[in-house]
Amino acid sequence: MHIVIVGAGAAGAAAVKKLRALDKTVQITLISADQEAYSRVMLSKVVGGKKTEEQIALFTAEDMEKQGVEWLRGCPVQSVNCERKQLSLADGRTLNYDKLLLATGAQAGKPPVPGLREAENSYVLRDMQDARAIRAAVRAGSQWVILGAGLVGMEAAEALCSLGARVTVVEMADRVMPLQMDQRCAGDYQRLFEEAGCSFALSAKLAKVELDGSRAVAAVLEDGRRLACDGLVTAAGVSPRCGYLEGSGLAWDPRGGVKVDNHLAASQGDVWAAGDVAGLTGTWMPAQEQGEVAAVNMLGGDQTYDPPRVQRHMASYYGLSTVSVGEVNGEGQALTEGETGRYKRVVLREGRVVGVLEQGGAARALRYQKAIEEGRPSVD
Repeated sequence: MHIVIVGAGAAGAAAVKKLRALDKTVQITLISADQEAYSRVMLSKVVGGKKTEEQIALFTAEDMEKQGVEWLRGCPVQSVNCERKQLSLADGRTLNYDKLLLATGAQAGKPPVPGLREAENSYVLRDMQDARAIRAAVRAGSQWVILGAGLVGMEAAEALCSLGARVTVVEMADRVMPLQMDQRCAGDYQRLFEEAGCSFALSAKLAKVELDGSRAVAAVLEDGRRLACDGLVTAAGVSPRCGYLEGSGLAWDPRGGVKVDNHLAASQGDVWAAGDVAGLTGTWMPAQEQGEVAAVNMLGGDQTYDPPRVQRHMASYYGLSTVSVGEVNGEGQALTEGETGRYKRVVLREGRVVGVLEQGGAARALRYQKAIEEGRPSVD
């Protein structure tokens, strides 16, 4: 039996590991658009110089060779034919499969703002090529605009500030990390970033990007403010990477990704999907879990995957760590305590915990998640 895995990120890497643990002889081919396999959540560390590319690698070509896995690197899949059980690759080759796992992740996009997509110094931070390009472009004292103050945007801001750039973060919400933080926690982080030289334009929206030839020279906001810049980074969401499935016969859509059942099986036989491409997760650990479940089922198992009902996130910048679980900005009673670095907020609704926000509480994240899922009256 020949199993083909498309994508070498969290889900794909976990699937390879699980398959080989369960079956030492099954033929496995791994295909990736990138030349390397790496942790995407650590890309900002490469930009900022805190990690090398080698330090964020998930595995090497030698690792795959030792496990008897054929790794086709730097070779994107162009199309899938489920009827023929065949893939067409960017280099012109075709590849047949018996079982197929799609784990191509997600892609970052840029909103259709005049000038933003056209500028050669307009970037996203989604893969290693992005990280290399941004790092190569940054100079001490250069001016950068980051669009989006979510987790990725803040990571990019921290990295650029560490290189001596002057950074302004533009965010449509009234605070940073609005999905993960309340006003108190967001304010704590904003102050830390401002102390590091970062500026913020909150409750603001980009209207256009001024160009000088092919280069962006300023970001103009809807309120008229003009932010001079040497580069821009868009960190405003991702979408499943599944355009290559056009005409495949699989059920999918650009926003929701590949349609799968609770076994992670797609609409056509012998095809599974895991991770962002299936629209089931935006975080690393669930993607790994999905890759493992898909691996078991590709070998004939009967394992199901139940998406977590409660989302949990971890943020850590300038020595301040915060765990966010559930509806931290939801309506209900909020209990607060402590000062910066020792802050905790529990959101209650109808006598049950629905959200927890705690600085320094990473070790208790799973406990908080279970308390919410079980409808407990407290987290103690």
